[in-house]
Amino acid sequence: MCGVGDYTSRLHAELDGVDLVHVPIRRAYESALFDIFQGRELVHIEYPTEGWGNSLLPSFLPLAKKRCLLLLTLHEWSQMNRIRRASILPLVSRADGFIFVSEQEREHFAASAPKAARQKPSWVIPIGVNLEVPSLTEEEILAKRAELAGEPFLTHFGFIHAGKQPEKLLDTVEALKRKGKNPHLVFIGDFQKDKTAEKEAFQALLHSRGLAPLVTMLGFVQDDREAALIMAAADASISLFEDGLSPRRGSFWYATQHGRPAITTEPVGEGPENFGELTQFLKPPQVHFVRAGATGQQIADVIESLPPYKPKKHAPIPVPTWRDIATRHKAVYREMLGRG
Repeated sequence: MCGVGDYTSRLHAELDGVDLVHVPIRRAYESALFDIFQGRELVHIEYPTEGWGNSLLPSFLPLAKKRCLLLLTLHEWSQMNRIRRASILPLVSRADGFIFVSEQEREHFAASAPKAARQKPSWVIPIGVNLEVPSLTEEEILAKRAELAGEPFLTHFGFIHAGKQPEKLLDTVEALKRKGKNPHLVFIGDFQKDKTAEKEAFQALLHSRGLAPLVTMLGFVQDDREAALIMAAADASISLFEDGLSPRRGSFWYATQHGRPAITTEPVGEGPENFGELTQFLKPPQVHFVRAGATGQQIADVIESLPPYKPKKHAPIPVPTWRDIATRHKAVYREMLGRG
């Protein structure tokens, strides 16, 4: 396995007899990466939207693969711009099979990838929750809530980027303020390291709109327990996806593990069958949907309609475990090796 991010680490922890080469962006410029194919029958590369920063080197790894089979997971093909897609064409064209994290992603690939790649075997395996979800007491949750007071207190978890509509979150805070509320929005997560300009622009917007006292940007919280406490103390978590909720939204599934309501964008182009057994949980009181074009005012109205705060109000949504996900990956590996 060769990949970027917690997804790869979590999957690897449940796989027996599989070597892991974890590739943070700083390693994406090292020619030694080509050694991962030596002496292996199959290599599985995980490729998320952001990939390996601006490095093109990993995209040409298949040039060294020789007789080794290559399996490629494309987490968010639908979100890649044309330049990003073009940059990984060597990777895509030399792959022997593909894994997608939702049926919608596979459909996007089938409609836009090179013909030869579309004819390769593919599988859909859902994503799990990347972070550990610790056991928390009501007393410590309430203490954290008092520490981060807000009326209401809201959280956003995960990477911050345009596709998650952070400006609309500011619209929502502003709308709550106009209603006479004293909201507090906490971002648990950050912009990608190579998105400095986008981060600075967002912070400037935050200050220019006079919302800095109502918004806290914590960046990445290294302590899983601290992150869980903050989310468990919130009135709701908000995840506004430009292209709607999808089974590949690991940040959303994590947000639903802390007993609090989640507010998110309704699925766009995703049928209920794509969520499998999770469909039954995608409704109030656990999940509140807003339409893709909802305004900050409309989202604020949904927040106002929530019941009074109570710790551990809802049971976690039972997303697939990493053991289940690993078992499905093992079946794919066996099938590919059998084909080879």
